[in-house]
Amino acid sequence: MSSSTRLETHRTTLRERLLPAYEPLGRLTLVYLLGSLASGYTEDADLDLMMVWDDGDVPAASVREPLVAGLDERQGVSPFVVDYRDIHLERYVIAGQEYNVAHQTLTSFEAMLQSILDGRRDSAERVLDPLVATAGFYYGELVLDPDGLGQQWKNRLSTFPSVVKRECRSAVLAHRQAYLTDLRTLMRRADWFKFHCILVEAARTTLRALFALHGVYYPGDKWLRQSIIRFGLDAEVLTCFDRLFEAQGSALERAIEQHAALLRLMDMVEGDEADKHTPLQEVQARPVRSLEELRAAIAFAERTFGLSARHRGGFFDYYASRFAQQSDLMVIAEAASEIVGIVLGSIQGDHILLGEVAVAAMYQRQGIGSRLLALVEHHARLFGYHRFLLGSAPDAQGFYLKNGYTPLLWLHVENSGRSQ
Repeated sequence: MSSSTRLETHRTTLRERLLPAYEPLGRLTLVYLLGSLASGYTEDADLDLMMVWDDGDVPAASVREPLVAGLDERQGVSPFVVDYRDIHLERYVIAGQEYNVAHQTLTSFEAMLQSILDGRRDSAERVLDPLVATAGFYYGELVLDPDGLGQQWKNRLSTFPSVVKRECRSAVLAHRQAYLTDLRTLMRRADWFKFHCILVEAARTTLRALFALHGVYYPGDKWLRQSIIRFGLDAEVLTCFDRLFEAQGSALERAIEQHAALLRLMDMVEGDEADKHTPLQEVQARPVRSLEELRAAIAFAERTFGLSARHRGGFFDYYASRFAQQSDLMVIAEAASEIVGIVLGSIQGDHILLGEVAVAAMYQRQGIGSRLLALVEHHARLFGYHRFLLGSAPDAQGFYLKNGYTPLLWLHVENSGRSQ
């Protein structure tokens, strides 16, 4: 049986059995299907149903329990009926299909939708996320709408509120620095449980904004990858989403990749490359493997910083003399066999000196510099070093601050144009 045929079977069950059973409980204004089964994401899921009542309250649990007991085909099972704040829910099985039936009053339903259109929080204390609940209604399927009220609200919601775009984007910009700094701190501590708690929170905040900027009400955390595809978000959003949850390697290597993917998603929200849609090659970050690669990395630095041949030769000699013991501190980003980023470090006394840090212009704002920096930090810890001396141009200070560094001392070297 095809998914469309199965869904039509469920619609028939709804019309012929469920609605007649509920009608004596009050005045039903709206009924709509929502969730993964109604959206066609899967055939193996509960069928989610929302009933909106034009009464002061939804029918009480004590009234719904006998109805649920009569509908549920499972024997010896106590009726599953919940009333908790704005959650009014029951579950039962008919013809092998589990139904999740939720309830709202019309007053609460309309106040929730209006709060989204106005970009404000209504006075009700809700367990349900209003933005996700709005998505469930707007992208759901009306099965009962006798007065046309549901269609009227869908028409009003068809113009995505600009205030929601602003609010969702502002949430990312306001918390971006704290999220990224906390994640890097937790990476250093190897506190992976807390790391992933914050990662999920930051990813959710960022993806809500990306959906909003695309004119889509956030559909919720379940089946999020399928929603990214369904609503046509940029391919790079899907790529970064996969990097978040399919990263490979050790715990630290996965965290580095996840941090970089999150950073790129946040950059997309910030809009620094809103008009750039050129697909880029996949980037690999790794240590320099040979003196020839080191020479190529120095040449990349020359092109990036405009170094003279004299300086280039001096840089190569400096790193080449340390290459045998310290090559893991010299890392590159590579795309299609070409160097697109470098971070060159070396051991200086009781700390690590970070010298050249550069990423090709078309690959900037994708978290590549952060990935390279995190890789050097990882190898530095293996060497037993935890302090860094950072050499940078003045406009690079924000990069280190963004990556969780706390300056202990600023030094300006006269006639060099650079701060350390």
